[in-house]
Amino acid sequence: MRGEKILVLESRVDLASWVEEEGRRLGLDVTARVDLSGVEGDLARGEFAFVIGLVNGEGKRIEALSDRLRPKVIPLAHGNETAAERRARLGRILGALGCGRAASTARAAGRWIERRFDEEIDARHDRLVERLTPALRALARLDHHIRDHSRRVGIYAREIGRALGLDPEARRLLTVGGWVHDVGKIRIAPETLCKPEPLEPDEWEAMTSHPGWGHDLVRPCTGDDRLLAMVLHHHEHFGGGGYPGGLKRSKIPEVARILAVADAYDAVTHDRPYRAAASHRHALGEILKHAPAQFDPDVARAALAARLDTVKV
Repeated sequence: MRGEKILVLESRVDLASWVEEEGRRLGLDVTARVDLSGVEGDLARGEFAFVIGLVNGEGKRIEALSDRLRPKVIPLAHGNETAAERRARLGRILGALGCGRAASTARAAGRWIERRFDEEIDARHDRLVERLTPALRALARLDHHIRDHSRRVGIYAREIGRALGLDPEARRLLTVGGWVHDVGKIRIAPETLCKPEPLEPDEWEAMTSHPGWGHDLVRPCTGDDRLLAMVLHHHEHFGGGGYPGGLKRSKIPEVARILAVADAYDAVTHDRPYRAAASHRHALGEILKHAPAQFDPDVARAALAARLDTVKV
């Protein structure tokens, strides 16, 4: 991994200086930045193989850009770290990158970085769910089916993502998206949530408002645009006509298209206030029948390939 340029985003000036010194000591080509000025241009020119860190919660822009340009992003949430703790973490990552003199050592360093990357993503998702837990519990009290529904939707979305070939981070994100996608329903009256008869116009207006309400609840808790997209857009229709934005096709983020299929599959295969559960075969038949008007055909076929009826939920 020597010879590859490394960008470290670190808002603390003293740590940014230390990072560059430590990089030189290890024979690495390290550039440290204390803000995002000029970083997007550097990434667009393909100058960096690795991007480490987030700056003041704004790193989501860098992650989104780097996802298109393909450097390896190693996100480090600030949390309540002391300067010493953060220096230790950065030192361990730089040390792993500096071990790349032999091919076998480089592979070991790569595996170490992947584990740290996984741990960061897991920790970030855990913090989000922890912050939303009071709202999720309150929602479960309003409708006791929602907790289990949300958990299953996350699992089904994860398996559809696997069938589509998505990477482990994206699959974890889909799982969390399932957990929180309906959190906006906390603002809907219990008698509306559990009503077996057709909804009145004002009740339907409240029901179709839940993605926006959920987005407003989740937004202060995460900077991940993909997670926010799942909450906001899981009722969009692939051919248009869904809500809240009436988006079509590729304008609907892929993770939201996946969640829409997982949500529909679970809704059909489990009892609802207005109808009894149907079979796995019937659910997939309905999803395939309504693609591409309602569902992304590629995602619908992936749901078929995922064999959701065999998934442990």
